Amino acid sequence: MLDFVAVGGTAYFYFKALEQRRKVGPHASYLLATAILLLPPIVGRLAPIPLGIDFSQAGAFEQLGLSFHVGNIVTALISFAIAARAGRNGKPFVIAGLLSLLASLLFEFPGGTAAWKSLYVHAAIIPTIPLALAAALAGAAVGWAGWIAGKRPDRGAPLAA
Repeated sequence: MLDFVAVGGTAYFYFKALEQRRKVGPHASYLLATAILLLPPIVGRLAPIPLGIDFSQAGAFEQLGLSFHVGNIVTALISFAIAARAGRNGKPFVIAGLLSLLASLLFEFPGGTAAWKSLYVHAAIIPTIPLALAAALAGAAVGWAGWIAGKRPDRGAPLAA
């Protein structure tokens, strides 16, 4: 689930950064918020250490869900702390924190359902090249849309009636 949330969040932050490219504070905040989405997997992989999960013991793998949730919650707390310090430019960090919490929620439902597992199995058989091409086109479309959204209004254009 985190992958879908992170990809969607990254696309949104990229779009907004391009749209706000003429305003340094919001532009920088949206760009920096993309990095927040990298934290949950990092923190989740480190979480077993303080949680005392010993992977040499039987049943340790089943405890990885807890690590995933810890990674998302810690990331959300970091995001909200940055948002509080960023003042009026904190909105992207609030969104990043909420996305982290959403990923944790989606991990439980629908992430644990048979339908979701089936979707992942079917997604694994999609050929890599068409999938990569579709992702590249989607990324280009997001970039183009953000660039257009951030254009200065044409000052010489007549006003619409």
